[in-house]
Formats: sequence, C-alpha cells, structure tokens
Amino acid sequence: GDGVEYGWAAAIARSNVGVAECAFLAAEMKGLSEEVKSPPPPPSAITSFEEALQLLSLCDAKVKNHPTSLLIRARIQCNLAHALLYPTDQKTPRVTKPNLKKASDAGRAALKIYDSLSDDADGADAGRALALVAACYARVDAAVSAEGLYKSAIDGFLRSRYQKHPGTVLAYRDCLRGYAALCEGWEKREGEGAKLREESVVVEREGFE
Repeated sequence: GDGVEYGWAAAIARSNVGVAECAFLAAEMKGLSEEVKSPPPPPSAITSFEEALQLLSLCDAKVKNHPTSLLIRARIQCNLAHALLYPTDQKTPRVTKPNLKKASDAGRAALKIYDSLSDDADGADAGRALALVAACYARVDAAVSAEGLYKSAIDGFLRSRYQKHPGTVLAYRDCLRGYAALCEGWEKREGEGAKLREESVVVEREGFE
C-alpha cells in the first residue's frame, strides 16, 4: 500500500534499463549493434542500478525489511556487482580498485540478504551472489577463498528450482567461467580449468539439471 508496490515496480524498471544497456554495449563490442533495433542506450548501466537502489530506499522508509523489497534489492545489487566486474566499455576494460570494492560490497550485501531469506530465496540467487564475491577475491589473488566461494556457488546452482530459466543458465555459465579462469592461473591446474570452461560452453548451449 501507500505506493510501495509502485516504488518496487519503478526500481525494477530502472534496473532493467541498466540490464538493457549492458546487453546493448556487449552487442556493440561484438559488432552486432546494427542488428539491435532500439533507441540509444542510457548513459550508464551502473548509474541505472544505483538509481534503482535509491528508489528501493524510498520504499523501505515506509515498509522496512519486506521480503519482496529485499529480494529486489539483492538482485539489483548482483546486477551492479556484475556491471562493475565485467565492464563493457572498450575504453576502460580493466576494473579499477574503487569499482572492485563497490562490486565486493554489492555482492556481499546481496549475499547477506539471501542468507536472511533462506526460505524465500532460490539456490541460484545465492549462487550468483557467491560467484560474484568469488570473482572479487580472485581479482586480488585470494585464490583459496575464491575457490571455496565458487564451490559453494555451484552447490547453490545445482539446488536451484529454476535450472531451466535463462537467467539461471547464464549466471551458472558465468560462475563456471570464473572458476575456470581461477584454475587456469593457479597451481598449474590448467587441465581442471579447461574442463570447467568446456562445461560452461555445454551449459550455455544445453542448460543443466
């Protein structure tokens, strides 16, 4: 009531703008932008996600800790972390230290929410957050911590009730790719990394169960 549902809808819509921009820029990098018949992308996907979180904060002022609001917030935090960790701007392909910290904070915030909503959150939700935090650890060469998080993330995806959902498939693919990259550059585990990368290709093409 009191417009909270409209606030949630507005936050989701703003987050979707950010997702659309990420997709547009990714297509542009691959030389596919001429095939994308849509208006020019908004200025910044990251800004869109941050604005979506601000809209949720306005809702929280009226209804605190509502499960729906928390789940929306956690998913937007994951979107923000992903955008910060995997920039699609060719001019700034590397992740800066400030953005890495922001990505880590966003991933941890999402994970904290999912831990508090264990009955309402799906395994893939926590799996995505765990994989994003793992990617942050991997970028600062904390390989042991990163591997533990990737393994926990995989367990979450394999427990998911929505394994056939395209979003779950892509998030699991990204998790496997991240784990593969970690193994390929750590303790001569190139063979293990290659297997994980092959698995990510199969998951992207065929899904998983």
